[in-house]
Amino acid sequence: MLVITAAVKAKEGKEEELRRVLEAMVNQVRDKEPDCFEYTLHQGVEDKTRFSFYERYRNLEAIEVHMNTAHFKQLIADTETLLAEPIDVQVLEIIK
Repeated sequence: MLVITAAVKAKEGKEEELRRVLEAMVNQVRDKEPDCFEYTLHQGVEDKTRFSFYERYRNLEAIEVHMNTAHFKQLIADTETLLAEPIDVQVLEIIK
């Protein structure tokens, strides 16, 4: 099982717009990707410009499928003008 954490930072004033786009992505992944076991979105308590995804996948192939979906490609296009910095993605293997 593999985990992805993805840290996302909105431009000032774009927090709500980015949140709507990210929430739509959650729905798409949950509906269309059976090898993604968990896909949750979080928002900073003190810094509302900070968002984070926690994702669990069956294997590397499931991550590749995810990254090649139409909804993932649309997410990248839709967030291009909303992000203050590049998305910080970490792919991790569950140890215990």
